Amino acid sequence: QLGQSGGGGNGRAVTLSGTASIITHADNAIGAVVQSVTGGGGVALAAAGSGAIFSGSTRLGATGGGTGDGGTVNVNLTGGRIVTNGFNAHGLVVQSIAGGGGISGIRTTSLMLGGAVAGYGNTVTVSSSSAITTYGTSASGIIAQSIGGGGGVATSDGQVNFAGAPSGSNSRRVLVTTTGAGAVQTQGATSFGILAQSIGGGGGAVFGPNRLLGANFGASVAYAGDVGIDVGANVITTGVASVAVLGQSIAGGGGVVASTAADAGFTSYAVGLNGANASGLNAGAMSITTRNQTVATAGANAAAVVGQSIGAGGTFFSQANTASQGAVSVTAYLGTAYGSGNGGGDQADAIRIALGTGGVTTIDTSGANAFGAVAQAVGGGGGIIAISNQATGGTVGTAILGQRGGSGTGMATTLTGTANIVTRGTNALGAVAQSISNGGGILAVSGQSGAAFTGNVTLGATA
Repeated sequence: QLGQSGGGGNGRAVTLSGTASIITHADNAIGAVVQSVTGGGGVALAAAGSGAIFSGSTRLGATGGGTGDGGTVNVNLTGGRIVTNGFNAHGLVVQSIAGGGGISGIRTTSLMLGGAVAGYGNTVTVSSSSAITTYGTSASGIIAQSIGGGGGVATSDGQVNFAGAPSGSNSRRVLVTTTGAGAVQTQGATSFGILAQSIGGGGGAVFGPNRLLGANFGASVAYAGDVGIDVGANVITTGVASVAVLGQSIAGGGGVVASTAADAGFTSYAVGLNGANASGLNAGAMSITTRNQTVATAGANAAAVVGQSIGAGGTFFSQANTASQGAVSVTAYLGTAYGSGNGGGDQADAIRIALGTGGVTTIDTSGANAFGAVAQAVGGGGGIIAISNQATGGTVGTAILGQRGGSGTGMATTLTGTANIVTRGTNALGAVAQSISNGGGILAVSGQSGAAFTGNVTLGATA
Protein backbone atom coordinates (compact mmCIF):
# COMPACT_ATOMS: atom_id res chain seq x y z
CA GLN A 1 0.00 0.00 0.00
CA LEU A 2 1.27 3.45 -0.97
CA GLY A 3 -0.40 5.67 1.61
CA GLN A 4 -0.43 6.08 5.36
CA SER A 5 -3.04 5.73 8.08
CA GLY A 6 -1.53 8.22 10.50
CA GLY A 7 -1.34 12.00 10.67
CA GLY A 8 -1.88 14.57 7.95
CA GLY A 9 0.35 17.25 6.45
CA ASN A 10 0.85 19.18 3.22
CA GLY A 11 3.28 18.36 0.44
CA ARG A 12 5.85 21.02 -0.47
CA ALA A 13 6.51 22.57 -3.87
CA VAL A 14 8.86 20.60 -6.14
CA THR A 15 10.76 21.88 -9.19
CA LEU A 16 12.88 20.13 -11.82
CA SER A 17 14.67 22.17 -14.48
CA GLY A 18 17.63 21.92 -16.84
CA THR A 19 18.83 20.12 -19.93
CA ALA A 20 17.95 16.42 -19.98
CA SER A 21 20.53 13.69 -20.51
CA ILE A 22 18.94 10.48 -19.23
CA ILE A 23 19.13 6.93 -20.65
CA THR A 24 17.85 3.82 -18.82
CA HIS A 25 18.06 0.16 -19.86
CA ALA A 26 15.78 -2.00 -17.67
CA ASP A 27 12.22 -2.71 -16.55
CA ASN A 28 10.71 -0.14 -14.15
CA ALA A 29 13.59 2.24 -14.95
CA ILE A 30 11.61 5.47 -15.32
CA GLY A 31 13.54 8.36 -16.83
CA ALA A 32 12.50 11.09 -14.36
CA VAL A 33 9.99 11.20 -11.49
CA VAL A 34 8.85 14.49 -9.91
CA GLN A 35 6.34 14.15 -7.04
CA SER A 36 4.65 16.04 -4.24
CA VAL A 37 2.51 13.52 -2.35
CA THR A 38 0.64 13.94 0.91
CA GLY A 39 -0.92 11.06 2.83
CA GLY A 40 2.06 8.83 2.23
CA GLY A 41 3.34 7.08 -0.86
CA GLY A 42 6.04 7.55 -3.48
CA VAL A 43 7.40 4.82 -5.76
CA ALA A 44 7.05 1.04 -5.30
CA LEU A 45 8.84 -1.21 -7.81
CA ALA A 46 9.43 -4.96 -8.04
CA ALA A 47 11.06 -6.92 -10.85
CA ALA A 48 11.82 -10.64 -10.62
CA GLY A 49 12.48 -11.74 -14.16
CA SER A 50 10.69 -11.03 -17.39
CA GLY A 51 6.91 -11.07 -16.99
CA ALA A 52 6.92 -11.93 -13.29
CA ILE A 53 3.49 -11.57 -11.65
CA PHE A 54 2.99 -11.32 -7.89
CA SER A 55 -0.08 -12.69 -6.12
CA GLY A 56 -1.85 -10.37 -3.72
CA SER A 57 -3.06 -6.80 -3.95
CA THR A 58 -1.70 -3.28 -4.30
CA ARG A 59 -3.40 -0.05 -3.21
CA LEU A 60 -2.44 3.47 -4.14
CA GLY A 61 -4.13 5.64 -1.52
CA ALA A 62 -4.27 6.18 2.22
CA THR A 63 -6.86 4.27 4.23
CA GLY A 64 -6.91 6.67 7.17
CA GLY A 65 -5.26 9.68 8.76
CA GLY A 66 -5.47 13.46 8.56
CA THR A 67 -6.07 15.54 5.46
CA GLY A 68 -3.45 17.48 3.52
CA ASP A 69 -2.82 19.01 0.12
CA GLY A 70 -0.19 18.15 -2.44
CA GLY A 71 2.33 20.85 -3.34
CA THR A 72 2.73 22.56 -6.69
CA VAL A 73 5.02 20.75 -9.14
CA ASN A 74 6.90 22.45 -11.98
CA VAL A 75 9.11 20.88 -14.65
CA ASN A 76 11.03 22.88 -17.25
CA LEU A 77 13.26 20.83 -19.57
CA THR A 78 15.30 22.68 -22.18
CA GLY A 79 16.85 20.46 -24.81
CA GLY A 80 18.65 17.14 -24.52
CA ARG A 81 16.87 13.82 -24.40
CA ILE A 82 15.29 11.13 -22.21
CA VAL A 83 15.44 7.54 -23.51
CA THR A 84 14.13 4.45 -21.69
CA ASN A 85 14.28 0.77 -22.63
CA GLY A 86 12.04 -1.53 -20.61
CA PHE A 87 8.61 -2.46 -19.31
CA ASN A 88 6.94 0.25 -17.20
CA ALA A 89 9.84 2.58 -17.99
CA HIS A 90 7.98 5.84 -18.56
CA GLY A 91 9.95 8.82 -19.81
CA LEU A 92 8.71 11.53 -17.41
CA VAL A 93 6.14 11.25 -14.58
CA VAL A 94 5.02 14.43 -12.79
CA GLN A 95 2.51 14.21 -9.90
CA SER A 96 0.80 16.27 -7.21
CA ILE A 97 -1.33 13.85 -5.18
CA ALA A 98 -3.36 14.28 -2.01
CA GLY A 99 -4.59 11.23 -0.13
CA GLY A 100 -1.66 8.94 -0.79
CA GLY A 101 -0.31 7.15 -3.82
CA GLY A 102 2.31 7.67 -6.49
CA ILE A 103 3.75 5.00 -8.79
CA SER A 104 3.48 1.22 -8.54
CA GLY A 105 5.50 -1.04 -10.80
CA ILE A 106 4.43 -4.23 -9.03
CA ARG A 107 2.41 -6.53 -11.29
CA THR A 108 -0.17 -7.91 -8.86
CA THR A 109 -3.43 -9.72 -9.47
CA SER A 110 -5.52 -7.05 -7.74
CA LEU A 111 -5.18 -3.26 -7.75
CA MET A 112 -7.07 -0.48 -5.97
CA LEU A 113 -6.68 3.20 -6.86
CA GLY A 114 -7.97 5.80 -4.44
CA GLY A 115 -8.09 6.12 -0.68
CA ALA A 116 -10.15 7.30 2.27
CA VAL A 117 -8.42 10.63 2.94
CA ALA A 118 -9.45 13.94 1.37
CA GLY A 119 -7.18 16.72 0.13
CA TYR A 120 -6.30 18.77 -2.94
CA GLY A 121 -3.97 17.64 -5.68
CA ASN A 122 -2.16 20.86 -6.61
CA THR A 123 -1.15 22.60 -9.84
CA VAL A 124 1.18 20.68 -12.18
CA THR A 125 3.08 22.42 -14.98
CA VAL A 126 5.34 20.73 -17.55
CA SER A 127 7.28 22.52 -20.28
CA SER A 128 9.61 20.43 -22.42
CA SER A 129 11.80 20.93 -25.45
CA SER A 130 13.62 17.66 -24.66
CA ALA A 131 13.15 14.67 -26.95
CA ILE A 132 11.51 11.81 -25.04
CA THR A 133 11.61 8.26 -26.47
CA THR A 134 10.54 5.00 -24.83
CA TYR A 135 11.06 1.42 -26.04
CA GLY A 136 8.91 -0.93 -23.99
CA THR A 137 5.43 -2.05 -23.02
CA SER A 138 3.48 0.25 -20.68
CA ALA A 139 6.11 2.96 -21.07
CA SER A 140 4.46 6.31 -21.73
CA GLY A 141 6.36 9.43 -22.75
CA ILE A 142 4.94 12.16 -20.46
CA ILE A 143 2.43 11.61 -17.64
CA ALA A 144 1.28 14.67 -15.67
CA GLN A 145 -1.28 14.26 -12.87
CA SER A 146 -3.07 16.33 -10.24
CA ILE A 147 -5.15 13.93 -8.14
CA GLY A 148 -7.22 14.44 -5.01
CA GLY A 149 -8.26 11.37 -3.03
CA GLY A 150 -5.31 9.11 -3.81
CA GLY A 151 -4.07 7.27 -6.86
CA GLY A 152 -1.36 7.69 -9.49
CA VAL A 153 0.21 5.37 -12.07
CA ALA A 154 0.22 1.57 -11.76
CA THR A 155 0.47 -1.72 -13.58
CA SER A 156 -1.72 -4.76 -12.96
CA ASP A 157 -2.55 -8.21 -14.31
CA GLY A 158 -5.94 -8.74 -12.74
CA GLN A 159 -8.95 -6.87 -11.40
CA VAL A 160 -8.79 -3.07 -11.18
CA ASN A 161 -11.02 -1.16 -8.77
CA PHE A 162 -11.33 2.58 -8.27
CA ALA A 163 -12.31 3.39 -4.70
CA GLY A 164 -14.77 6.08 -3.71
CA ALA A 165 -12.69 8.83 -2.10
CA PRO A 166 -14.31 11.14 0.50
CA SER A 167 -15.83 14.56 -0.16
CA GLY A 168 -13.23 17.29 -0.70
CA SER A 169 -10.83 15.13 -2.71
CA ASN A 170 -10.36 17.76 -5.38
CA SER A 171 -7.70 18.46 -8.00
CA ARG A 172 -6.27 21.54 -9.68
CA ARG A 173 -4.90 22.66 -13.04
CA VAL A 174 -2.53 20.60 -15.21
CA LEU A 175 -0.61 22.20 -18.09
CA VAL A 176 1.70 20.37 -20.51
CA THR A 177 3.62 22.12 -23.29
CA THR A 178 6.07 20.65 -25.80
CA THR A 179 8.11 22.81 -28.16
CA GLY A 180 10.97 22.74 -30.64
CA ALA A 181 12.92 19.50 -30.48
CA GLY A 182 10.65 18.10 -27.76
CA ALA A 183 9.19 15.28 -29.83
CA VAL A 184 7.62 12.38 -27.92
CA GLN A 185 7.85 8.87 -29.34
CA THR A 186 6.84 5.52 -27.82
CA GLN A 187 7.35 2.04 -29.28
CA GLY A 188 5.36 -0.47 -27.28
CA ALA A 189 1.82 -1.53 -26.38
CA THR A 190 -0.14 0.56 -23.84
CA SER A 191 2.47 3.30 -24.07
CA PHE A 192 0.81 6.71 -24.35
CA GLY A 193 2.60 9.70 -25.82
CA ILE A 194 1.28 12.53 -23.59
CA LEU A 195 -1.22 11.91 -20.77
CA ALA A 196 -2.43 14.88 -18.69
CA GLN A 197 -4.99 14.29 -15.92
CA SER A 198 -6.76 16.41 -13.31
CA ILE A 199 -8.87 13.97 -11.29
CA GLY A 200 -10.93 14.78 -8.23
CA GLY A 201 -12.07 11.76 -6.26
CA GLY A 202 -9.17 9.38 -6.76
CA GLY A 203 -7.86 7.48 -9.74
CA GLY A 204 -5.13 7.84 -12.35
CA ALA A 205 -3.77 5.47 -14.98
CA VAL A 206 -3.44 1.67 -15.03
CA PHE A 207 -1.48 -0.12 -17.74
CA GLY A 208 -1.83 -3.89 -18.14
CA PRO A 209 0.75 -5.76 -20.23
CA ASN A 210 -1.57 -8.77 -20.18
CA ARG A 211 -5.33 -9.03 -20.05
CA LEU A 212 -7.08 -7.25 -17.20
CA LEU A 213 -9.99 -9.25 -15.86
CA GLY A 214 -12.15 -6.14 -15.60
CA ALA A 215 -12.51 -2.68 -14.13
CA ASN A 216 -14.98 -1.19 -11.67
CA PHE A 217 -15.06 2.56 -11.19
CA GLY A 218 -16.17 3.83 -7.80
CA ALA A 219 -18.13 6.84 -6.67
CA SER A 220 -16.56 10.02 -5.26
CA VAL A 221 -17.79 13.50 -4.37
CA ALA A 222 -15.18 15.88 -5.76
CA TYR A 223 -14.39 18.32 -8.54
CA ALA A 224 -11.50 18.65 -10.97
CA GLY A 225 -9.32 21.44 -12.34
CA ASP A 226 -8.64 22.62 -15.87
CA VAL A 227 -6.32 20.73 -18.21
CA GLY A 228 -4.33 22.26 -21.05
CA ILE A 229 -2.02 20.57 -23.57
CA ASP A 230 -0.07 22.54 -26.16
CA VAL A 231 1.60 20.18 -28.62
CA GLY A 232 4.42 21.99 -30.41
CA ALA A 233 6.44 18.93 -31.50
CA ASN A 234 5.68 15.55 -33.10
CA VAL A 235 3.98 12.84 -31.04
CA ILE A 236 4.24 9.34 -32.53
CA THR A 237 3.26 6.02 -30.91
CA THR A 238 3.68 2.49 -32.28
CA GLY A 239 1.73 -0.13 -30.35
CA VAL A 240 -1.70 -1.45 -29.44
CA ALA A 241 -3.67 0.84 -27.11
CA SER A 242 -1.00 3.55 -27.27
CA VAL A 243 -2.88 6.85 -27.46
CA ALA A 244 -0.79 9.78 -28.72
CA VAL A 245 -2.35 12.70 -26.78
CA LEU A 246 -4.99 12.35 -24.03
CA GLY A 247 -6.20 15.05 -21.67
CA GLN A 248 -8.74 14.36 -18.91
CA SER A 249 -10.51 16.57 -16.38
CA ILE A 250 -12.63 14.18 -14.34
CA ALA A 251 -14.75 14.93 -11.27
CA GLY A 252 -15.89 11.96 -9.23
CA GLY A 253 -12.95 9.62 -9.86
CA GLY A 254 -11.67 7.52 -12.73
CA GLY A 255 -8.96 7.84 -15.38
CA VAL A 256 -7.30 5.42 -17.80
CA VAL A 257 -7.29 1.63 -17.95
CA ALA A 258 -5.40 0.17 -20.91
CA SER A 259 -4.45 -3.47 -21.45
CA THR A 260 -3.42 -5.82 -24.24
CA ALA A 261 -3.22 -9.61 -24.53
CA ALA A 262 -2.73 -12.50 -26.93
CA ASP A 263 -5.11 -15.01 -25.38
CA ALA A 264 -7.51 -17.12 -27.47
CA GLY A 265 -9.32 -18.21 -24.30
CA PHE A 266 -10.18 -14.67 -23.27
CA THR A 267 -13.81 -14.37 -24.36
CA SER A 268 -15.54 -12.17 -21.77
CA TYR A 269 -15.12 -8.39 -21.67
CA ALA A 270 -16.72 -6.25 -18.97
CA VAL A 271 -16.38 -2.69 -17.69
CA GLY A 272 -18.68 -0.75 -15.40
CA LEU A 273 -18.69 2.96 -14.56
CA ASN A 274 -20.93 4.03 -11.68
CA GLY A 275 -20.46 7.62 -10.52
CA ALA A 276 -21.30 9.36 -7.28
CA ASN A 277 -24.77 9.78 -5.82
CA ALA A 278 -24.36 13.53 -5.49
CA SER A 279 -24.78 16.77 -7.40
CA GLY A 280 -22.28 19.44 -8.37
CA LEU A 281 -19.51 17.10 -9.47
CA ASN A 282 -17.93 19.62 -11.79
CA ALA A 283 -15.07 18.90 -14.16
CA GLY A 284 -12.80 21.68 -15.42
CA ALA A 285 -12.24 23.07 -18.88
CA MET A 286 -10.20 20.96 -21.30
CA SER A 287 -8.10 22.46 -24.08
CA ILE A 288 -5.69 20.86 -26.57
CA THR A 289 -3.74 22.82 -29.16
CA THR A 290 -1.71 21.23 -31.93
CA ARG A 291 0.51 23.09 -34.35
CA ASN A 292 2.42 22.44 -37.55
CA GLN A 293 3.46 18.86 -36.80
CA THR A 294 2.48 15.19 -36.95
CA VAL A 295 0.44 13.21 -34.43
CA ALA A 296 0.42 9.56 -35.47
CA THR A 297 -0.37 6.12 -34.02
CA ALA A 298 -0.09 2.54 -35.26
CA GLY A 299 -2.21 0.01 -33.38
CA ALA A 300 -5.75 -0.92 -32.35
CA ASN A 301 -7.43 1.36 -29.79
CA ALA A 302 -4.66 3.92 -30.35
CA ALA A 303 -6.44 7.25 -30.79
CA ALA A 304 -4.45 10.29 -31.88
CA VAL A 305 -5.94 13.27 -29.97
CA VAL A 306 -8.57 12.95 -27.21
CA GLY A 307 -9.87 15.58 -24.77
CA GLN A 308 -12.39 14.67 -22.05
CA SER A 309 -14.19 16.78 -19.45
CA ILE A 310 -16.43 14.47 -17.43
CA GLY A 311 -18.57 15.12 -14.37
CA ALA A 312 -19.57 12.25 -12.02
CA GLY A 313 -16.76 9.85 -12.92
CA GLY A 314 -15.15 9.01 -16.23
CA THR A 315 -12.78 6.78 -18.13
CA PHE A 316 -10.79 5.96 -21.20
CA PHE A 317 -10.95 2.16 -21.09
CA SER A 318 -9.07 0.13 -23.69
CA GLN A 319 -8.79 -3.64 -23.96
CA ALA A 320 -7.18 -5.36 -26.96
CA ASN A 321 -6.63 -9.03 -27.79
CA THR A 322 -4.49 -10.00 -30.78
CA ALA A 323 -5.18 -13.78 -30.66
CA SER A 324 -7.78 -15.44 -32.91
CA GLN A 325 -10.96 -16.13 -30.95
CA GLY A 326 -14.40 -17.56 -31.38
CA ALA A 327 -17.50 -15.84 -30.05
CA VAL A 328 -17.07 -13.27 -27.28
CA SER A 329 -19.43 -11.57 -24.86
CA VAL A 330 -19.38 -7.89 -23.94
CA THR A 331 -20.96 -6.07 -20.99
CA ALA A 332 -20.46 -2.32 -20.68
CA TYR A 333 -21.94 0.61 -18.73
CA LEU A 334 -21.07 4.25 -19.38
CA GLY A 335 -23.01 6.44 -16.97
CA THR A 336 -23.88 6.78 -13.33
CA ALA A 337 -26.26 4.78 -11.20
CA TYR A 338 -27.63 7.85 -9.45
CA GLY A 339 -26.91 11.52 -8.93
CA SER A 340 -25.84 14.24 -11.30
CA GLY A 341 -22.77 15.89 -12.72
CA ASN A 342 -21.76 18.84 -14.85
CA GLY A 343 -19.20 17.99 -17.52
CA GLY A 344 -17.08 21.09 -18.06
CA GLY A 345 -18.20 22.95 -14.93
CA ASP A 346 -19.40 26.50 -15.57
CA GLN A 347 -17.11 27.04 -18.50
CA ALA A 348 -18.65 28.61 -21.62
CA ASP A 349 -16.19 26.65 -23.75
CA ALA A 350 -15.77 23.43 -21.80
CA ILE A 351 -13.87 21.47 -24.44
CA ARG A 352 -11.69 23.20 -27.00
CA ILE A 353 -9.47 21.30 -29.43
CA ALA A 354 -7.67 23.54 -31.92
CA LEU A 355 -5.79 21.62 -34.63
CA GLY A 356 -3.06 23.10 -36.79
CA THR A 357 -2.69 26.45 -35.04
CA GLY A 358 -0.20 28.44 -37.12
CA GLY A 359 0.03 25.66 -39.71
CA VAL A 360 -1.42 22.25 -40.54
CA THR A 361 -1.48 19.21 -38.24
CA THR A 362 -1.19 15.78 -39.81
CA ILE A 363 -3.15 13.12 -37.88
CA ASP A 364 -2.66 9.51 -38.96
CA THR A 365 -3.91 6.34 -37.25
CA SER A 366 -3.74 2.66 -38.25
CA GLY A 367 -5.91 0.24 -36.30
CA ALA A 368 -9.42 -0.64 -35.16
CA ASN A 369 -11.04 1.91 -32.84
CA ALA A 370 -8.12 4.29 -33.49
CA PHE A 371 -9.99 7.62 -33.58
CA GLY A 372 -8.47 10.70 -35.14
CA ALA A 373 -9.64 13.54 -32.87
CA VAL A 374 -12.27 13.32 -30.10
CA ALA A 375 -13.65 16.14 -27.92
CA GLN A 376 -16.02 15.02 -25.14
CA ALA A 377 -17.96 17.01 -22.56
CA VAL A 378 -20.07 14.51 -20.60
CA GLY A 379 -22.21 15.22 -17.55
CA GLY A 380 -23.42 12.28 -15.50
CA GLY A 381 -20.45 9.98 -16.00
CA GLY A 382 -19.02 8.31 -19.07
CA GLY A 383 -16.17 8.51 -21.55
CA ILE A 384 -14.78 5.97 -24.00
CA ILE A 385 -14.73 2.16 -24.01
CA ALA A 386 -12.71 0.59 -26.85
CA ILE A 387 -12.57 -3.22 -27.16
CA SER A 388 -10.60 -4.78 -30.00
CA ASN A 389 -10.27 -8.52 -30.62
CA GLN A 390 -10.04 -11.15 -33.34
CA ALA A 391 -13.42 -12.73 -32.61
CA THR A 392 -15.75 -14.10 -35.27
CA GLY A 393 -18.63 -12.36 -33.51
CA GLY A 394 -20.51 -12.68 -30.26
CA THR A 395 -23.11 -11.16 -27.99
CA VAL A 396 -23.59 -7.84 -26.28
CA GLY A 397 -25.19 -8.93 -23.03
CA THR A 398 -25.92 -5.45 -21.75
CA ALA A 399 -24.62 -2.11 -22.94
CA ILE A 400 -26.02 1.13 -21.55
CA LEU A 401 -24.71 4.56 -22.50
CA GLY A 402 -26.57 6.96 -20.25
CA GLN A 403 -27.13 8.13 -16.70
CA ARG A 404 -29.68 6.11 -14.75
CA GLY A 405 -31.48 8.84 -12.85
CA GLY A 406 -30.23 12.34 -12.08
CA SER A 407 -29.50 15.28 -14.36
CA GLY A 408 -25.98 15.65 -15.68
CA THR A 409 -25.15 18.52 -18.04
CA GLY A 410 -22.67 18.55 -20.90
CA MET A 411 -21.17 21.94 -21.74
CA ALA A 412 -20.01 23.60 -24.98
CA THR A 413 -17.62 21.65 -27.20
CA THR A 414 -15.52 22.97 -30.08
CA LEU A 415 -13.24 21.14 -32.50
CA THR A 416 -11.65 23.54 -34.96
CA GLY A 417 -8.56 24.21 -37.05
CA THR A 418 -6.67 22.92 -40.05
CA ALA A 419 -5.69 19.25 -40.16
CA ASN A 420 -5.22 16.36 -42.53
CA ILE A 421 -6.85 13.42 -40.74
CA VAL A 422 -6.42 9.87 -42.03
CA THR A 423 -7.67 6.74 -40.20
CA ARG A 424 -7.25 3.16 -41.37
CA GLY A 425 -9.29 0.77 -39.30
CA THR A 426 -12.70 -0.54 -38.27
CA ASN A 427 -14.65 1.93 -36.12
CA ALA A 428 -11.84 4.48 -36.50
CA LEU A 429 -13.84 7.71 -36.47
CA GLY A 430 -12.04 10.68 -38.00
CA ALA A 431 -13.33 13.58 -35.88
CA VAL A 432 -15.88 13.53 -33.05
CA ALA A 433 -17.25 16.43 -30.98
CA GLN A 434 -19.70 15.50 -28.21
CA SER A 435 -21.63 17.45 -25.59
CA ILE A 436 -23.67 14.88 -23.67
CA SER A 437 -26.08 15.35 -20.79
CA ASN A 438 -27.07 12.46 -18.52
CA GLY A 439 -24.05 10.26 -19.16
CA GLY A 440 -22.63 8.34 -22.09
CA GLY A 441 -19.84 8.66 -24.64
CA ILE A 442 -18.38 6.15 -27.10
CA LEU A 443 -18.51 2.34 -27.03
CA ALA A 444 -16.52 0.72 -29.87
CA VAL A 445 -16.21 -3.08 -30.26
CA SER A 446 -14.34 -4.64 -33.18
CA GLY A 447 -13.71 -8.24 -34.26
CA GLN A 448 -12.54 -10.04 -37.38
CA SER A 449 -13.68 -8.78 -40.75
CA GLY A 450 -17.38 -9.51 -41.10
CA ALA A 451 -17.90 -10.25 -37.39
CA ALA A 452 -21.49 -9.85 -36.24
CA PHE A 453 -22.75 -9.16 -32.73
CA THR A 454 -26.22 -9.73 -31.33
CA GLY A 455 -27.77 -8.25 -28.23
CA ASN A 456 -29.12 -4.97 -26.88
CA VAL A 457 -27.56 -1.53 -26.67
CA THR A 458 -29.31 1.36 -24.92
CA LEU A 459 -28.40 4.88 -26.00
CA GLY A 460 -29.82 7.35 -23.50
CA ALA A 461 -30.72 7.75 -19.88
CA THR A 462 -32.90 5.17 -18.19
CA ALA A 463 -35.07 5.41 -15.12
